[in-house]
Amino acid sequence: MSRKSSALTGLLPVAYIALGLILILWPSMSSGIFCRLVGIGALAYGLLHLLNFWRFARGRGELAAGILLAALGVFCLVSPRAILSILPFFLGALLLLDGAVKLPRAFEMRALGFSRWWVELLFAALTAVLGLVLVLNPFGLVRLSVIFFGVSLLISGVSDLVIAAWMGRYR
Repeated sequence: MSRKSSALTGLLPVAYIALGLILILWPSMSSGIFCRLVGIGALAYGLLHLLNFWRFARGRGELAAGILLAALGVFCLVSPRAILSILPFFLGALLLLDGAVKLPRAFEMRALGFSRWWVELLFAALTAVLGLVLVLNPFGLVRLSVIFFGVSLLISGVSDLVIAAWMGRYR
């Protein structure tokens, strides 16, 4: 792994921790900002797809992606309450996916002979369970879900830092 990619890998857990703390401390403000950022990002990405379609005569997939992403962006900006109503489910799905990605990594660590591979397994399972709870029972309260997601991000970031430190130390 290059030094640059190693530095970026080390920054991601720190970003998780920072974002988790922001979501925990300021959940109402965070959810509104989240909707705006998703809206702006989706709109920009959709317009980029549309530009690529017209500029390079790419396939219909580029056109469809551009239209859908731009429409999602506009919807997020115009109707943030609708987005906030599905936010807990969306955040839960992200956590569930994160936990599912970390599970195989734990078994790879075991196969490589790391004595504390079970810690990664524990954190992966915890992240997946927290995500599953949000997907199955999104609480109905966006504020509580945002705080819950913040705690989950904090746990995920800390676990990534702990595992990275152990991998570097025990290799």
